[in-house]
Amino acid sequence: MPAIADVSGEAMADMWDCSFLVDLREGAPRLMHFGAWHAEFYGKDMTGALLADLTQDTLAERSVRYLDEVLRRRVPITYGAAADEPGGRGILYRSIMMPLSEDGDAVSGILGGANCKLVDDQADG
Repeated sequence: MPAIADVSGEAMADMWDCSFLVDLREGAPRLMHFGAWHAEFYGKDMTGALLADLTQDTLAERSVRYLDEVLRRRVPITYGAAADEPGGRGILYRSIMMPLSEDGDAVSGILGGANCKLVDDQADG
């Protein structure tokens, strides 16, 4: 598993805005990075926030719901679904989380990514 320090926004510039980093090293899981696309879609930058502080049923919260499965299986996992955001916005989303490790054994962080389309943006037919 790569280390948190191995993750570089410059190396993945085309995906960095849709990415997030979760720090698991001290206490409750906390967002170390909350990409600009996520901040705009969510309505504010959640960098530094606890995962528990994410509003229920938002794309950001749905994107980290399966954290326990990633920690248990210790492999990248991806999910996607149709969902309704608070306020009734319908989305089609996909997300992925990849475990990171400082010592090559214990999972100390998560690199994740997510994006979506509003259901209204989908063409009929």
